[in-house]
Amino acid sequence: MTFTVTWWVNFWEQAPALHYLVDEHFQAESVDDLIDSLDQGLENMEWTPEDRIENAFELGSFNIEYAIIIDKSGAEIYRQKVPWDKF
Repeated sequence: MTFTVTWWVNFWEQAPALHYLVDEHFQAESVDDLIDSLDQGLENMEWTPEDRIENAFELGSFNIEYAIIIDKSGAEIYRQKVPWDKF
């Protein structure tokens, strides 16, 4: 199955912090498999959505989280419940 993951990239050293949302497509057998893969990739620093942000290297330190997952039909199947919803 194809999923679209929206990454939340938070450059927390900026004042105020800068927040970006970056979409990336993934293939997985199920949403559970996808989440397992995303979690393992975050632990191993495999995912680099910050590379898609212009001049990211100049913005300082950052955190990344997967924030939203949408299936191939466009249905939202996961949304992280964190303050980024305000941005």
